[in-house]
This record gives sequence, structure tokens and C-alpha cells, in this order.
Amino acid sequence: MSYAFLTIAAAGYTILIGAIILNILATTLGIVTWYGFLESAAAHGFFGAIRQSGIISVVYLFALYPLLLGWMAWGVMVWVAK
Repeated sequence: MSYAFLTIAAAGYTILIGAIILNILATTLGIVTWYGFLESAAAHGFFGAIRQSGIISVVYLFALYPLLLGWMAWGVMVWVAK
């Protein structure tokens, strides 16, 4: 197997597992996940979903969630490169 494939696979699995963990944590803390946000957006529109979600959930969904997943993928890619 090639090095590039292993790096991409490791990053992909890290994102998958990280997303599952972050979603469980968010649900436990009462923070809206993407699934809940998209359901709300389908029912109330994008801006209605933002209003209903609250500031903590919006910051989590649009800032923290992608940053944390990106950081996890970057970390595993750096680790695999060693």
C-alpha cells in the first residue's frame, strides 16, 4: 500500500471517529448537531434554524466543529508522516 493511501485513510477514519465523538458530546451537552440543524432548516429555513439553535450551537456548528475535525485530521497526518 502506498504512503498517500495510508495517510488519507488515517485522516478519513480520524474524521469519522472524531465526528461521532463530537456528536455524542454535543448531544450530551444539549448543543444542536448538524442533523438537528438541518431538520430545523428544512422546517423553518436557514435563518430560522439559526435563530432556534442559539448562539452556542451556531458557534459550535460553524466554527468549533470544523476546526476540531480539521485539527484531528492534521494531527494524525503529522503523526503518520513521522
